[in-house]
Amino acid sequence: ATYFHMCHVNHMPFAQSAMFLVKSLNPADKRDIAFAAQAGVIGDVFNSAVNRFVTDNMSQGVTSKLADATMRASLLSQWTDGIRRGAALTAMAFYTNARKYDWNTCDGWLRERLENFGLDETFWKVIQKAPAEKFGDAEFVTKNSILNISDADLATLGISRHALEKYASDYLAFVFDDAHMASLQPDLYTRAASNWGLARGTILGELWQSFFLFKSFPTAMLTRHFQRAGDLYRYKKRNGARYPRASWIGYYSTLIVGTTMIAAVSNMFKDLLNGQDIQDPFTTDNIARAFTSGGGAGFAGDIFVSSMGDYKYGHPNVYNAFGPVISSALDAVEIFDKYKDDRDIGANVLRFAKSNIPMVNLWYTKQLLNHAVFNQLQEMMNPGYHRRMERKSMRMRGTGYWWQPTSAMPGRLPRVAKSKDRWEIMK
Repeated sequence: ATYFHMCHVNHMPFAQSAMFLVKSLNPADKRDIAFAAQAGVIGDVFNSAVNRFVTDNMSQGVTSKLADATMRASLLSQWTDGIRRGAALTAMAFYTNARKYDWNTCDGWLRERLENFGLDETFWKVIQKAPAEKFGDAEFVTKNSILNISDADLATLGISRHALEKYASDYLAFVFDDAHMASLQPDLYTRAASNWGLARGTILGELWQSFFLFKSFPTAMLTRHFQRAGDLYRYKKRNGARYPRASWIGYYSTLIVGTTMIAAVSNMFKDLLNGQDIQDPFTTDNIARAFTSGGGAGFAGDIFVSSMGDYKYGHPNVYNAFGPVISSALDAVEIFDKYKDDRDIGANVLRFAKSNIPMVNLWYTKQLLNHAVFNQLQEMMNPGYHRRMERKSMRMRGTGYWWQPTSAMPGRLPRVAKSKDRWEIMK
């Protein structure tokens, strides 16, 4: 959703954007990776697993390596890198096509963004002189294209080879900016917010970092899009738009609708992978769930929507907003309380342990391991545990299991639940 939103805001053609996205996500064709490497838009900076999760959230050492390995095994790294690669190719193709216009007649919003990166009319003349590289049926101005400009053309432009190298570097940074808007990477602002100047090892420092653990992505969703929407508003205002504030509405409405729709589809697949029926898509609960799991609204989801019920171990969901460290500590306390009352203690201990073991919750092997091992152990420890969980799911969401947790094979086809809104049930 953020990929197509970036393309829409920057006036990039939809068909071309979709084509490069499909090419970049095609596991059978590696030509785009080779071309991106040649063009200079792939490397350590695109190592999304480390940048998005490990470096921001884990100390260096065994935990970092396990987290990195888990992200790679889940295919999230490949997915994220593919989207960024597709965005970079789309951006370069768009700039290559736009260079046929003079600086003063090219797209005004493109000119605004270039100037924000210190790329001026002289740079525009540089890429007009740069020999394009071909990939498939498309042409691209790459870093190498700029560096390969002849000395005669440099003399005509009146710039030095050193200035040309700086233009090539700034151009690559400009392409990276679009790629990292298409699939967000936390920036320096996000990193600063995640520590707030508090030293590691101090009580306040550790509490603050615990609160921000795994929140770098939703924070970046809020900060980076706020900055981009502000740039668009200022551009509209300077150019005499009748209602410049409408640019904020247009920007955020398409972003919110897009991320919510994609999240709704994603949640359906999650339910199916978990062996559950699909929740009624037209209930307010399902819409709120999609809204809070899509993009930066996930930050609010921990606090507002989730807090209306209890977490799987019994404590109020609102405590999850304080981060996984405090949440896990509360999980342990709740399990101990259940131990005193002898309420599903074994099943909950196993569930807690499994949620903290690397590699056992991969989306393509999770259900196989659950049905073959973990669900059977939970039922042995606490007979009737999964039946009680199904009754709770039916009461809260109207969904049952199309694949019973303790069965080796599915019992029926999945179906879409027809249930009342959660709010009606709560009344």
